[in-house]
Amino acid sequence: MELSIFGNVPEMITSAVAFAGAIFAIVQWRGSNKLKRAEFLKEITEKLHSDEKISKILYKIEYSEPWYDANFHGSPFEKEIDTFVAYVNYICYLRNRKIIKNEEFHLLAYEIKRICVNFDMQSYLWNLYNFSKKNEKDCSFQELIDYAKSENIFDVDSKENETKFTKRLNF
Repeated sequence: MELSIFGNVPEMITSAVAFAGAIFAIVQWRGSNKLKRAEFLKEITEKLHSDEKISKILYKIEYSEPWYDANFHGSPFEKEIDTFVAYVNYICYLRNRKIIKNEEFHLLAYEIKRICVNFDMQSYLWNLYNFSKKNEKDCSFQELIDYAKSENIFDVDSKENETKFTKRLNF
């Protein structure tokens, strides 16, 4: 039985073309994913700065304007804050689940840290966390709380919080 290298040429060419096609498809797919991720991050950052209600609250926090007081719960502003914090919590959820990579989260880190260091936000999260804990429920904004804790920004379990913050909820 005689083997001819030239007899396998069509098969080798077919395999090479298929392999090149697979490599090209993978490169295209990766490039497409990067563009989709970039667009997704753009949407997130734009909403933080373009949505009128969200940006209003972000600036209130940025300039340390007080907002969490005895009149907060039950006020129309409570719903606005809850919507805002839910959005930030969602961003932290995406990061914690590695849907947003750390290097991508870097684009949002400044805003998230400013939110977490804000005294009124800490007080609000501390009250919600302890209220939820007392009622044996998960806190609505646990992802944000976990982020603040992991970055050593704020620890809701710290005993010093009992003297630092005013208790505004029944827990």
